[in-house]
Amino acid sequence: MKGMIFDIQRFSVHDGPGIRVNIFLKGCRLRCRWCHNPEGLRPERQLLFHEEACIGCNQCTLICPYGVHAEEDGVRRIYFERCRACGKCVAECPPQALKLVGMLMSAAEVCAEAEKENAFFGTEGGITFSGGEPMLQPEFLREALGLLKEKRYHTAVETSGMAPWENFQQVIGFTDLFLYDYKLFDSKRHKEYTGKGNEMIRTNLRRLKQAGAEIRIRIPVIKDVNDRELELIAQDIEALGIKCVEVFPYHKIGISKYCQIGYEPPEPFKAPGREELEKYRELFREKGIQAL
Repeated sequence: MKGMIFDIQRFSVHDGPGIRVNIFLKGCRLRCRWCHNPEGLRPERQLLFHEEACIGCNQCTLICPYGVHAEEDGVRRIYFERCRACGKCVAECPPQALKLVGMLMSAAEVCAEAEKENAFFGTEGGITFSGGEPMLQPEFLREALGLLKEKRYHTAVETSGMAPWENFQQVIGFTDLFLYDYKLFDSKRHKEYTGKGNEMIRTNLRRLKQAGAEIRIRIPVIKDVNDRELELIAQDIEALGIKCVEVFPYHKIGISKYCQIGYEPPEPFKAPGREELEKYRELFREKGIQAL
């Protein structure tokens, strides 16, 4: 079984306990306006262009069989919608301004890559699968997690919860920790900002808890979007009996990626300050929930 991977990040300290290797899988059903990994939204390989690296040699224009690359009135144009991800332009680009995002890797290959950093895991570190949405590739994910658990590595899966419950059932037994995103409490507002309601997300969260899974909730706080709903989210998490939550600020690091893959960049949101974040964390601590 092979999975579509778009990045492997080493020495991560923000996606689970200890020092970790993060494996990013392509494909996601949500379209969050603040997504910082837009190259992970579509499930297939896609072209990425670093404009600042381009030297204007036009080798890509000459070799592309689909008319993706063009120079019109002295302006460099890329018609991303025409791209078939054949890779011919990438191979002929001298400054490597072009690349294909997405590579098929077997579960064994992914595990071998992760194991290269095992000397840094210590007693807490391990491997985290993120995305995109890793739960949309359940067969691959189950195989990879199974191989890692055979070698006794700590495993984590970061998920939005927007996937069929059957997919979760395949991997629960091989996952030490679920990092579960909780963006908005109100389903209508969730749909407004992410493209989908949150009924499936909340149902899967409840089922995971009932199944005995270890869960850490992750909440990106966005001013004027979900900061007003944090009390309701805290009440919901308390009722479920979940004891740990990460409360962290929205950031706009990924905005530059949108143009690189031919997407319209979103308008940036506002992030809360340190004092505001600490105030929000207290909402959870007052209910006996550890807030990181």
